[in-house]
Amino acid sequence: ETPFYRSGNIDRNAWNQLQSAFLTLQAEAPWYPFRNEIHTVIVEDGITALNRAVLVNMPNLQYVDMGSVEKIYAGAIENCGIGHLDLPDTLVHVHNGSEKIDDGIILGCDNLEELKFLGGNENIWPNFDLFEHNYPRNLTIYGHPGSTAEQYAQRAGIPFEKIQ
Repeated sequence: ETPFYRSGNIDRNAWNQLQSAFLTLQAEAPWYPFRNEIHTVIVEDGITALNRAVLVNMPNLQYVDMGSVEKIYAGAIENCGIGHLDLPDTLVHVHNGSEKIDDGIILGCDNLEELKFLGGNENIWPNFDLFEHNYPRNLTIYGHPGSTAEQYAQRAGIPFEKIQ
């Protein structure tokens, strides 16, 4: 089993263990009382999915290293202070567990200004909304030309910048 941890003051052993290749953190987890102090989260390589509410109520979160995440479930990132987020080139699906993309993986992150889809092979379905129609005010989406990230940005009326 591979632990999920943040760099900083909390020992790695304080984090819940990865179960069945999915990250499961709960409000009762030992790190939760320190959520206001967390500024960095590192997802170790080998963790392939982020479950619902894995990054929640972390107002001082500044940086997330997504490692080699392939799937992100609905509600995975909520009420965090992060200003930019790079989704890795390993990301393929953002969904609710049934290979169907679900609405809202990023909720209440009003400071988010840059969302980068680094891979160009992510699958964003036409009816999908990353933010459940509550878009951060100054958000720009970055992605590859012709990608579903670009199509999503156009559909949602969010500025899009091409990356190569």
